[in-house]
Order: sequence, then structure tokens, then C-alpha cells
Amino acid sequence: MKKLYFPLGLFLILLSNVAFTQITLYSSDVPQIGDEFINANDTTNVDSTLSVSVGADLSWDFSWIRNDSQDTTIYIDPASTPNASTFPTATLAQPDQQGYTYYFVDQNQMEVIGVQMDTISALYKDPLTYFVFPLSYNSNFTDTGIMDITIAYDTTVNSVTIDSVRIKRTIYLTDSVVGWGAITTPVSTYDNVLQIKSNEVDIDSIFVHTTGYFATWMPVQNMSDTIDKWEWFPKYKKTALVSMTVSGDTIKKLSYFLDPSAVNIQTQTIAESPITIFPNPANNFVTIQSNKLVSFIQIFDMSGNCIQSYNIKSQKIKTNKLNSGNYLLKSYDSNQKLIGINKLIVTH
Repeated sequence: MKKLYFPLGLFLILLSNVAFTQITLYSSDVPQIGDEFINANDTTNVDSTLSVSVGADLSWDFSWIRNDSQDTTIYIDPASTPNASTFPTATLAQPDQQGYTYYFVDQNQMEVIGVQMDTISALYKDPLTYFVFPLSYNSNFTDTGIMDITIAYDTTVNSVTIDSVRIKRTIYLTDSVVGWGAITTPVSTYDNVLQIKSNEVDIDSIFVHTTGYFATWMPVQNMSDTIDKWEWFPKYKKTALVSMTVSGDTIKKLSYFLDPSAVNIQTQTIAESPITIFPNPANNFVTIQSNKLVSFIQIFDMSGNCIQSYNIKSQKIKTNKLNSGNYLLKSYDSNQKLIGINKLIVTH
């Protein structure tokens, strides 16, 4: 096992100020609709150990992080998602491989209010607050989120008939701003960052409902998981510069932000897209042809507004609800990695 020694921080968020001064995080420093972030993942240094320094006016050196793979995180208008009506208070949605995470953000907090997992919609009984604003050095808060869903599930086990399953997840989150200073990534050096440490404990309780004379809810399993994370964010970037999940002093997941404003990161152009769409112009539908499986698409108008975004299970996309005009179609794989960008023309 490799051993790495360097000062490490937590979820760093940079706000305006002069170099090497404390900063404050506000609601304007978290993701907004239309934001898209590309992160580099380091799998080489997973299971390495490290020392973590906390405190004021520190410097953290992460220039050694490797770019072994990349993924893309995007944030969209919840109204554009298939199950928007289930999450009426959501102001932000994040698609992933399984569905969507829905957030509510205002000037005081950012909280998770629910998730869409395949065909299951789960509105949190008690939303989980991720951030309380403003955040500055020595700030800390705790919150509890509760998701409680019941799913129809007809089966018989040892002559006992079951008609539904109940899953209750209780999440205990503690966030602490434990340091500030400057951080170096493979992309650049950033002054004025906050170091934030988070501890999350997830407790899952599973029950089954029996039918007949002894109809009742029966507990069948309890599980718990603990997640410790350190992250660094700069102001105006709206995403972590470095994010690391650990178990004790052992790295379990590590990534850094490929900041396009700090380095010349090549962006795929329409002409380079490996995807073919037809017919184009389209009327009622367009078919995506690609040697890679497309799992998620976004359609933008020529002003850059996201008109539609959703997970797809077929390579045929309906366009009958789009107005006649020109659009950009972005296609992603199951890991939210951009595959291609195509110009789409719709005529009715």
C-alpha cells in the first residue's frame, strides 16, 4: 500500500476576497440550472493513506492527483424532468445513472428533497439540508433527512404472503468548516478556499407487509453505512476543486475539477461528433445512431436554454412537441460522460 503525506482539507468553497484571506460561501456559490462540470477521477491512488491538516491559512497540494477517467455532472430545470409533478418545490435537478436527485435552494440553504430511481419516486419525508448559508471558517451544522417509501411487491415466502415492501432511510449529516487557505490541483493553484469536512451516516430499515389473518408490518433488515468526505470549492466555480471520500486515513474515492477557465481543455465541436441523427430535419422523431450506448440527452435552443432533458431507453427521440427551428442535441453515456453534440433541425 502506498503512503502519501500532504496537508488535506475538506469541501472548499471560494468566495471573493484578496489572496490568503478567509472567505464565505453563499447560495450563489452552489450549482445553478444549466451548469455542467467535468471531473477527473483518480483510481490509481485509491486505498493509499494520507495525513490531513486543518486550520487557518494553510496550503494543500493535490498536484499529484491522476486523471484516470472523467465524468460529467449536469444540473437542469426540474420542470423538464418526467416526474416533475412529484417534486413541486424543487428548484434544481441532477440526472444520474439511475434517475434524478431533486434539490431546493434558497438564500438560506441547499437541501435534497427527493430522488427518482428508475420507476420509483421518493419524496423525502424530512428533506436533508446539505448546506446552510452563509458558510465561513468555523461554521458547522447538523441535519437529519428521512426517506420513507412503500413499494407493491407480491410474493410468498415460507407460506407467508407479502404484498408490499417498505424502505426507510434515515440520514444523519454533519458539516464543519475546519480550515481555509490555498489549494493546488493538476489544473491550477487557487487562493482563498474553505476546507469543509462532512460525515454522513445512512441507516436503512426494510419491512415487509404480510396479508391474511396475521396482516402486519415485519422488520426484516437493518443496515448502516458511514461516509466521510473532504472537498474544496472555489468561488464562482460552483463545484468542488477536489473531492475525496475516505475511510479513516484511507482514500476510497478521489477526483478533481477540470476547470475550463484555468486550462485549455478541449471541448468537442459539432463537426467532431461521433453520433449521427436522422432524419434531420425531423418532424415527429429523430433516431440517434452511435457506436456507444446513449443513456441521457439534452436539447438546447440556440440561445443556450435547455428545452428537454431526460434518460432514454430507446434511440428514437420524440420531437413532435418542439417548435420548428434549430436546436443542439447533447448525448451522454450512462456515466453522464458527453458522447456527442449534434445540430438538430425541426420542421412541422
